[in-house]
Amino acid sequence: MGEEDARRHKKHGFVLKKPKTETSKRKIHLPALAVSALLTHRSEQNALRLRLGFGSGGERYVFETLRDDQFGPVRPRALTKMFSSFIAGVDVPRITLHGLRHTAATSAIRAGENIVAVSKRLGHAQVSITLDIYTHYIPGDDEDIAANWEKRFSGISAPE
Repeated sequence: MGEEDARRHKKHGFVLKKPKTETSKRKIHLPALAVSALLTHRSEQNALRLRLGFGSGGERYVFETLRDDQFGPVRPRALTKMFSSFIAGVDVPRITLHGLRHTAATSAIRAGENIVAVSKRLGHAQVSITLDIYTHYIPGDDEDIAANWEKRFSGISAPE
């Protein structure tokens, strides 16, 4: 966070900002498992709002919290802490919330997903940004290339 942003947060509290670029605003498809989890989460949040005497109207956020007698977005730092606590309690390698983005992008690229589609999903303005950030050398890649070529070229005889 820049110095100017820090001053604005101190003076005005939490400030929602517009996305950095036009490509940052996007719709993405989610697997059914994620959609189901989000629908369950929304249902639980609606039930909490109703139990506390709040309607289901007003500005809504995926992750909300009750602060100063009103619902609002969970602050990024709080979400990061929640995620860190969750990760500490499960048997998986330690990863940051932002690290999930890198893991998902790298996994998609390694799985052979279309790089243009991966780039658009990430909100990058240019595919070159995605290539620069996410296509670093991963040990074993060269062996994978050799094995794939072996499959492609098996059965082809060398010229005599």
